[in-house]
Amino acid sequence: MTGRRFDESHVLALAALFGPLLALYSALGMAPLFTVVAVAALVLARSRRPWLRVAKPAAVALAVIVAWAAASMIWTIEPHMGLYTVPRMAGLAFGGLSLVVVAGDLDEAGQRRLRLALAAGVTMALVMAAIEIFWRGPGGMVFYTRNPWFDSYIPRLGRGLTVAAALLVPAMVAAWRCGFRLWSGVILVLAVLTFVAGHTLSAKLALVVMPVVFLVTWKWPRLGGGAVSAAMAAVILAFPLLALAPSPQETSDAFPFLPNSSHHRLTIWTFTASKVMEHPLLGWGIEASRSIPNGEDIVVVFRPDLRRGGREHVDEQLMPLHPHNGPGQIWLELGGVGALLVCGLMVVLGRIIATAPTRIDAAMTASLTASAFIVACVSYGVWQSWWLGSLGLSAALCTAVSTRRTDAAETKMLSGGLS
Repeated sequence: MTGRRFDESHVLALAALFGPLLALYSALGMAPLFTVVAVAALVLARSRRPWLRVAKPAAVALAVIVAWAAASMIWTIEPHMGLYTVPRMAGLAFGGLSLVVVAGDLDEAGQRRLRLALAAGVTMALVMAAIEIFWRGPGGMVFYTRNPWFDSYIPRLGRGLTVAAALLVPAMVAAWRCGFRLWSGVILVLAVLTFVAGHTLSAKLALVVMPVVFLVTWKWPRLGGGAVSAAMAAVILAFPLLALAPSPQETSDAFPFLPNSSHHRLTIWTFTASKVMEHPLLGWGIEASRSIPNGEDIVVVFRPDLRRGGREHVDEQLMPLHPHNGPGQIWLELGGVGALLVCGLMVVLGRIIATAPTRIDAAMTASLTASAFIVACVSYGVWQSWWLGSLGLSAALCTAVSTRRTDAAETKMLSGGLS
């Protein structure tokens, strides 16, 4: 790698620099970006055959999940969509695992190049998000409507902010390791401003959870890794209990402060859980969420009108394409078997966190994992290409930011900065 004018570190650095901005303005572009980056990096690193050195536990866990998804095509009610989704899942898993190996092979110069690019990329994305939210940026000028708050460009930033949330701690650590401590703090301030002012619930939740995850894992890496994996597995396994939730109108009366979008998600999740109980073991099959029986039905709910007072009539579709909940979609489509297989993947991720080279790397990996899981629990379809591609790229960038050896001096320096 050393001595070449252009190598895989440049490919990853370009993705780190422009990926967060692309996610902000055109998140669906993250899928082709991931594909281009993975192919280019693997071609440039082909002499080292990174695909033969992927992490075996993660590869086995992902392969078993993909195999079960493929098997579910036998009974799915959406076989044609499954023919598209399963190979895509396999390709993204293979590309992501291989890209992580490529990122782990970077030399010191390549690491520094990527760290600077990641810190700059996340900073640019957060600055542009702040401009869009507090003033009117390029996106707001194009999509501007009369009502600048309730019907503006701000909700369109959600996908980009969730990607920024996943990359927040790796970007801060990247800036710190390049010697720019103040820059690391600026990234955090920008994230707090944009996440709080934005309309994205998942980014807000990640902002609350990540500091706790980071500090606990930094102090006790093994405990933090185990706690993160156990918490994720518990959330996945507990999803069917939502079938016991009260009716949409009852939840509205009990929690009148919930925004309409949040209440609608509760309605979707309760309906999803009820359908899970009809096929709890095998599920309805891959991509069945799109055609689940009664999914197009509308529930009428009378909700508090927070702007004008009184109550308003709100129509809530029981299943708009997918459950907007990763554990729920896994249970619905792949059943309890699929849920247990995904829990196995969570255990593997916990092991990766616990065995990171330094405590800071463990805390960074745990923060990325927790943030991505939170987003998956409240937003998006779990098989969407742009989301899976974003996760694969984030994992590779996090690996490149990590150290290659135990660095006690760096841990001591961070400890002094936090005390």
